This record gives sequence, structure tokens and C-alpha cells, in this order.
Amino acid sequence: MHELLRHGVSPQLLPVDRADPAAFRTRFRQALKQADALVLAGGDGTVHYSLPVVAGSDVPVYHLPLGTENLFSREFASATDPARLLRAILTNRSQLVDLGEAFSPGDASPTPYALMCSIGPDAGVIRRLHATRTGAISHLHYLRPTWEEVRDPALPRLTIQVDGRRIVDAQRGMAIIANSRHYGARMNPACDARVDDGLLDVVFFPAESGPAALLWMLRSFAGVHTSHRECTIARGRTVQVASDQPLPHQFDGELGHRQTTSLDFETRPAALRVLLPAD
Repeated sequence: MHELLRHGVSPQLLPVDRADPAAFRTRFRQALKQADALVLAGGDGTVHYSLPVVAGSDVPVYHLPLGTENLFSREFASATDPARLLRAILTNRSQLVDLGEAFSPGDASPTPYALMCSIGPDAGVIRRLHATRTGAISHLHYLRPTWEEVRDPALPRLTIQVDGRRIVDAQRGMAIIANSRHYGARMNPACDARVDDGLLDVVFFPAESGPAALLWMLRSFAGVHTSHRECTIARGRTVQVASDQPLPHQFDGELGHRQTTSLDFETRPAALRVLLPAD
């Protein structure tokens, strides 16, 4: 803090208030009007929570990674080092990147996301973790919900269209609609996704059981899933996912709370300005 002040940088602290999100976002918008840069200290959930306010503001965002995975930080090579943060602020080098947006019937506004939305067992793990979470978590907290999800997985029957072309027809499995190539535990199923190409990368893994879904994740970790004949990969500007049952889904590692049997996705090109490390 003293180093920032010494270089003429005057930080304003705004703790995240999840108890009253509407009031917090009002204060957030007011603070953002006078900001030259925004430093988000937390995990990917903190970045995700800020997007409805930050998207389109043109205020550059720097992720100070204090979470479990910190995928957004990995994408843009930011770090917790204060000197690195200061150099980024003083250099003021930034990049415009895309966001994904998800719509479901009845939504007043879309849900923006920076990294990915996944549908299926991965979201089931997040749901189980969310039900027992009381504070900060580590990778160890995922072990039990992952084991429970393998035993009793959420595997909806999915129909997926990309730019109006049907690529999956009523198959059980899991889907990833990615804006970024990074994913939890470095499994990276959408390993060719780019945050600045105006497109969403779609990956579908057919699976009838929890062990089959887990095997796909292991293939992703090894980087061999893209050559598997049963893996479906596509890229486009719009994506529609539908099922005959509610879709378990998560955005950027955060549980999707709406019960819905369909989700529509679009890209929002150049929607977020990211402050890049000076080096």
C-alpha cells in the first residue's frame, strides 16, 4: 500500500458484499466511474462476481490471485507480487478480450462469464461443494464431492447446436462452452480456446456413468482427448444447449443457481479490458 502511495497511486478498497448484491453493485458502479484501474483480489469467483458491473466499462482489470485455481490470472500471467502489480499500473498496458454470455428462459439479463460454462458432473461437484462450503477452500475440499459425483453423477441427455448446426443429438454426457483455454486442475478440455477471437469453443464428452466422465477428465489432463473419435469439438458465435431435465451448470467455478432445461450462449466481443503485466 505504501509503495502504491509513494508512486502517486491512490487505492480505494471496496470489500465484496454478497449479502446485499444489489447495494454492493451500486457502490461498485459509483467507485468504478472514477477509477483508472480495478484490482480484483480473490479467486475466479471474485472476477466472475464483478463482471456484470465491469463489462463494457473500459476500466482495465488486474486479477490479484488469492483463490484456489486462479484461472483468470493464469490466462493473463498476473501475480500477487506487489511490485509486479505496481509496474502493471504504471505501464498501463491493456488488452480487450471477449466474454461469454448465457441466457435461460425468464432471465432479465444474461450471465456473463470470462472462462467457461460447464454442464454435467463438473457442475455437480460444484453443487455438492457449495452445499457444505463455509469459507475459503483448497483443492482438498474437492475430493469428497468429486467421489460422490463419480458414484452418482449428473449426466443429462444433451442436444447442442453451434451457429445453428446440430453437433450433439440427445446424448448423455458433459459439455464445456469455453471462452478461455484454462480449466480446473489443468485439465483444459477446450485447449485451443482464445479469449480474443470472438468465438466460443464447445467440447462434448459422451458418458453414461461417473467413471466414464472421470476418464474424459483424465484424458483432458493428459492432452489426448482431442484425438479421441468420440469427443465432439466445435467453435462458433452462438451455442444452444437443451435437455429433457434441469441442466446442472457452473460459470467460472461458481454454481449456476437457475433451474433450467435450456441455455443459450453468445460471445460478447471486446467486452472486458484487462491490465497486463509490464513484462
